[in-house]
Amino acid sequence: MQFAFHPYGLIDILLILLIPVAALAFVAVVIWLVVRNAARRRDALNRERLAALERGIPLPPEAFFEHRSRRVGNTLKAGMVELAVGAGIVIMGLLGSPNSRFAGAGIVVILLGVAHIIYWVVRGRREWEEARAADLELARAQAAALASAGKHENGASQ
Repeated sequence: MQFAFHPYGLIDILLILLIPVAALAFVAVVIWLVVRNAARRRDALNRERLAALERGIPLPPEAFFEHRSRRVGNTLKAGMVELAVGAGIVIMGLLGSPNSRFAGAGIVVILLGVAHIIYWVVRGRREWEEARAADLELARAQAAALASAGKHENGASQ
């Protein structure tokens, strides 16, 4: 019985399998760290707000919720990041090999960034301003509700 010759050794096969697994593990760890840090930050803010309310320190209206206007404003940021990444891919493609497909992929990413920025100019900025105004109105209403609830509790306990 004769075995077929395989050009790769055991180390080569392990490396071929290990690199994607390591990349996926790295992405999973980064996602876990981001989620964990966001939860810790949210818990710390909640403890700080509760301590301030217990001491009777007035909080600004913006302290009570996450602003919707921040999410709406992400369109501009995404467009700028896509422009930069696309330009980097194009430069890498042009510096590498004239027949490289990287330049074409970079142009696609650049066009996506341009589309996001055009959207921001045409409609996104108005949406952001409307969301910001709604955020401030909601924050004022929440602060007023908390203040009136605190006055009722203080009046009832005396």
